[in-house]
Amino acid sequence: KAMKLFFILGNQLFPLKYINRYKNDHLFFMAEDLHLCTYEKHHKLKLVLFLSSMRSYLDELKKNKLKIEYSNIKNSDKLLDHLEKVVNEIEDFTKVNLHIDLGEIQGFKYHNGIVFSAYSDSAGYVLAKGGRYDGLRKSSDQDRPAVGFDLDLIAVSNL
Repeated sequence: KAMKLFFILGNQLFPLKYINRYKNDHLFFMAEDLHLCTYEKHHKLKLVLFLSSMRSYLDELKKNKLKIEYSNIKNSDKLLDHLEKVVNEIEDFTKVNLHIDLGEIQGFKYHNGIVFSAYSDSAGYVLAKGGRYDGLRKSSDQDRPAVGFDLDLIAVSNL
């Protein structure tokens, strides 16, 4: 039975009761986001709390016997080293080949971080695309950072 990949972002640490149903057929992947920690000057205590909450959540996932892979930024000195580490970990655990194009400019004006596209060997066109966006929607004068994507359902259903 093929495993599915479940990404957990640092701002999506949901109670375990919501993700336990994916326990048997999903590999969970978490990565500390260096960009999130550096795109603007945060108070050091905020970064400590953010990263420690992710690491504590990791411990809870392990304790509940979820299959988890975690990428830690503690040993990454440079953005490209961190990006390479994340890509390698995703490829190792998903058997998906990733290609990083640092010159990629596709995306929308509101993307302000990494953008991505998904392809298949059996289709010669983009099946999904998305990226990082901060500040697209504000609530109480605070940014609401997010990662989003769109999926061409017709193309995917024809695979």
